[in-house]
Amino acid sequence: TTKLKQSVESFSKQIEKLSLQLHGDGRPPTNLLNDWQLYKLDLEHIIAFATEMELQEIIQVSTYSSEPHYRNMVQTLQLSANLVDRAVKQAYIDAERSQGQLRTSFLVVALCALFIGIAVIINFSRTISSRVSNLRNAAIRLSKGNIQQEIETSEEDELSDLANSFNLMQAKILHREQALKDAHNLLEQRVENRTIAL
Repeated sequence: TTKLKQSVESFSKQIEKLSLQLHGDGRPPTNLLNDWQLYKLDLEHIIAFATEMELQEIIQVSTYSSEPHYRNMVQTLQLSANLVDRAVKQAYIDAERSQGQLRTSFLVVALCALFIGIAVIINFSRTISSRVSNLRNAAIRLSKGNIQQEIETSEEDELSDLANSFNLMQAKILHREQALKDAHNLLEQRVENRTIAL
């Protein structure tokens, strides 16, 4: 009977702990604890009758009065197990849904970043292409003898440095041409003055 009492006490602690965990908010479910308390009383009667060796009373208590309490407790535990199972399945479904939403969000952000990156690259390449095209056109104009028009520069980078060097080269060519024209005119003036003097 001592072992039976220890088993009842141990099981009682486990039922209380389980019922607290199943309920979730710190309050045990009343059905489970009530059924256990009733069943525990029946077991205590059985233990008391066992020490007094009243076999007829043990059979009556264990068969007729404790069986409904035991059945109610088992049904409550099965109901609790089903509720926990449903809650776990719902949590799994929610986790899958959340993961799907995160995956979708990641893909949308990645696609947006890709499109923004493509737009930036296209804009950058057009800007560089336009500036290189301006330099090429200026070189063509210079080769055709048009040295009056400067290349406009608005940024401070290597292409702007190249355009500024190009403009400086044009200015020097223009200055040399002007110096040559002035020397030519001066030479013609001297020749004309010399011819008149002769």
